[in-house]
Amino acid sequence: MPKRYREEESTNPYARRMAILDIVFSTNGPVRTSDLIARFKIEPNLLAYDLRQLEEMGLVERGYGWVRRRIAAIEDIFAGSEYLARMGRAREAKERIAQYIAEKLIEAGDQVVFDAGTTAFLVGRFLVDLKKDVTIWTNNLPLFLYALAHSNMVCNLVGGTASRAHAALVGDMAAYQIANVKFDVAVVTPKGLILQDLEKAMDGPFGDELANKELDASTVCLTLFNEDSAQHAYKRMMVQNANRVVIALDKEKFAAVGHAFLLIASVRREAQPGAVRTRGAILPRGAVRSRGLLVEPAAEQVEIEIGFPPEVTVVTDATLEEVKERNPDVEEKWFEEWAKHSLVTVTQPSSRT
Repeated sequence: MPKRYREEESTNPYARRMAILDIVFSTNGPVRTSDLIARFKIEPNLLAYDLRQLEEMGLVERGYGWVRRRIAAIEDIFAGSEYLARMGRAREAKERIAQYIAEKLIEAGDQVVFDAGTTAFLVGRFLVDLKKDVTIWTNNLPLFLYALAHSNMVCNLVGGTASRAHAALVGDMAAYQIANVKFDVAVVTPKGLILQDLEKAMDGPFGDELANKELDASTVCLTLFNEDSAQHAYKRMMVQNANRVVIALDKEKFAAVGHAFLLIASVRREAQPGAVRTRGAILPRGAVRSRGLLVEPAAEQVEIEIGFPPEVTVVTDATLEEVKERNPDVEEKWFEEWAKHSLVTVTQPSSRT
């Protein structure tokens, strides 16, 4: 059995499929289905169902009595998809952002969770190429495939509904899968990000929740947007369960909008004995937590905060001046204080050592 799975996990369908993929991808040539049935002690029809699920995701090929890894480039598997179209946009900037995150913000031994963004894939690719010993959790199919094919890294693919457009497993099940996992780092790649001071943010979609919080006027509010709601629950859970949050986005995504799914209130407290810099997160009105699963909408407005607020770092290829210009709803003094502690601008390629 692959080292990352315990024998008793063979009854967990998601863990079992990951173990099957581990075996298939580490074997040269076909794997006999009879061997998998014996190894996992399951019925043939159950293995057939598992393999059909993996085949529909584009991960394996199967025939009568055998299964093997699908020998195809990611570009071939997702040819013509929106995912590949997004990968081609601002590619050089995404590469710079991803390289910085992989080299500077993720340490060996970290548990790292990724969303399905193209920049998230590039961060994971750099981690594999750097041979950093980290554990990956993701719904990002290209990232999972790359890590599985090119490293011995422990990589957990969370369950959900397969989406070709996102090249990912999406939906509430993905959030449920990570509800009880604590991460060192969450790499979040929103479609858009708007910075506002507290007063301006009060007029936005999270105004009611902000009004109920004791926040200083110096608070800088980060509102994150996505193109649709398919990953909202998963991304919120990523942030909620992470000690450090890294938001990766190229300059074109500042002030871009879509579906707002999360607000992070960045508060810089005065340096006093025992004082700490804190971060808080607010979910859209109507979101509730049920058995660790974030579901929307709800009859009542329920607010969820991160229990141990994470450190939040925004990494972008925009210059400081460009970020400031595209986010005029933050007073300059609050913006400069926030940027000093939470903004990394990567405007030039870094040298690989």
